[in-house]
Amino acid sequence: MLQRNKKFAFDVVLSAVGRLGTGFITLLLMPFYIPLLGKEAFGLFGVFMTIELFFRIFEGGLVSALVKDFSLKIENENNPLSLLRSFEGAYLSLGFIQSALCVILILSGAVGFLEAKEMSPKLIQTCLLIMAIRPLFSSLTLVHTSYIQAQENIIALNIYRLILSLLSSVGAIVVLRYSGGDPVAFFSWWIICTAIVGLLKMLHCWRGQWAKMFFLKPDMTVLKSYRSDQLKLIGAGLLTFLATKYPMWIVSSRLELATVGLFTLATQIAGTLGNSISVMTKPLIARFTRDQMRDESGGLILLRMSQIMIIISGFCVVTFSLLSEDLISLWMKNSEFNPALIGVVASYLLVAKFFILVMTPYVSALQADRKLKVIYLSRFLTVLLGVPLGYLFCSLNGLAGVVATYAVTLAIVCFISFPFMVKYYPVEGGTLKKLVLPIAALILASLFIYATNYGVRDINIIYRVVIVGSLSGLLLLTFSYLGAQFIKNKPVSYYL
Repeated sequence: MLQRNKKFAFDVVLSAVGRLGTGFITLLLMPFYIPLLGKEAFGLFGVFMTIELFFRIFEGGLVSALVKDFSLKIENENNPLSLLRSFEGAYLSLGFIQSALCVILILSGAVGFLEAKEMSPKLIQTCLLIMAIRPLFSSLTLVHTSYIQAQENIIALNIYRLILSLLSSVGAIVVLRYSGGDPVAFFSWWIICTAIVGLLKMLHCWRGQWAKMFFLKPDMTVLKSYRSDQLKLIGAGLLTFLATKYPMWIVSSRLELATVGLFTLATQIAGTLGNSISVMTKPLIARFTRDQMRDESGGLILLRMSQIMIIISGFCVVTFSLLSEDLISLWMKNSEFNPALIGVVASYLLVAKFFILVMTPYVSALQADRKLKVIYLSRFLTVLLGVPLGYLFCSLNGLAGVVATYAVTLAIVCFISFPFMVKYYPVEGGTLKKLVLPIAALILASLFIYATNYGVRDINIIYRVVIVGSLSGLLLLTFSYLGAQFIKNKPVSYYL
C-alpha cells in the first residue's frame, strides 16, 4: 500500500508539472503567432471553441465515469478492449453529430452577429466550417485519454500534451509566416494537430492488438447502463456549459471580435494556470475506483486534495493578480493587446477557477459514481445567478463586468454547494472546519506577499517579478512542509 501511495503522489506531481510545462510552451510561443494571425481571427478561434463546448453536452460529462469503468476492468484483470471498442463507437457517433450541428449552425446564419474589421463574413464562415471538423476528432480522443488515464500512465499523457503543444504553437508560427497570416491556414493546421495527436493516442491504446481491435465485438452491457442516465447526463452537460462558458458567448454576441480576441487570450492564460492545478486530480479517479474507497478513507483523500487545491491555487491567484500586468508586459512586448486589461480579465477568471478547483476532487468523484444531484444544484445556481447578472453587467461595463460577475457567481455557488458535496464522502469530525487551517495559512501568506509587493513597487520590473514570485514560491513550499510535519507528528483526525 505504501508503494501504491508513493506512486499516486508521484503521478499527482507529474500531472501538474507536465501540464504546467506544456502550458508554458504554448504561452511562450503565443506572442509570436498572435500578431501574425490578428486579434479578430484569434477572437474567432475563441468563439468556435465555445460553440464546440456547447455541443459537447451530448457527451454528458462522462469522462470521469469512463475512467472509472476502464479502471475497474483493468483492476479485475478483465479484458478492457471490448469496452474500449464500445466507447469508441459511441463517441465517434457523438463526434459526427457535433460536427454536423456545428455545420448547420454556421450555415444557418446563427453566427451572423460576428463582425470584424479585417475579416469578411465569407472568410469567417470558411474558418468556422474548417473548425467544424474538430469535434469529430476531439470527441473520440476523450475515450483514448480516459483509457490511458485509467492505466495510470501519466508519462504517456504528458508526452501527448507536449506533442500537441509543440505542433500547434511552433507549427502555427511556420504556417502563418509561409501563408502571410492566412486565418484559413491557421485553422486548418489546428485541425491537423488535433487529428495527429488523436491518432497517436488511438495507436497507443491499440498497441499489440491491431488485428483484434478491427474485429472485436463491443461490450454492450456498460453502454446500456449509460443509456438510462444519458438524458440526465446531457442535462448536466448543458448546465455545465451555461454555468462555466456563458460569458464567452455573451461577449461574442455583444462585443467586437477584437475584444473577444482579448478575452480569449486572457482565458488562455488563466486556463493554463488553472488547468496546471486541476490536472492534479486526474490520477484521483483511477485510484479512487481501484481501491474502492467509498468509506472514510475515500473522503479523507478527497479532503486532502481540496486542501492542496486551496493552498496552491490560492498562491497562484494572489501572485498572478499582483504581477499580472508586469508579467504580461514582459511577455507581450510591442503587442496590440493591452497588458493591463489582459491582466485584469485573466485575474478575475483565475479567481473564478479558484472556487472551481476547491470543488474539483468532489465533482470528479460524484461524476464517476454518477451522483448528479449536487452537481445539478451547483450548475442550476450558477445559471440562475450568473446568466442574468452577466448579461446586465455586459451592457453596463462590457468585458470587465462579465468576468467580474462570473467570479462572484462561482464564489457564491461554491459556498452553497460545497457542504453538500462533502457529505457524500464523509470524514470524521467537521469537514468544513478542517479547511480553516489551509485558508488561514493562505490569508497570512497573502498579506505578507502584498506587503512585500508594496515595498518593492518602485524597483525595476524584472527584479520585482523575481522577488515577489520567489517569495510566493518559498512561502508555498514552507506551508506545504509545515502542513506535512503537523500531519506526520499528530493523529490525522487532529489536523485533518
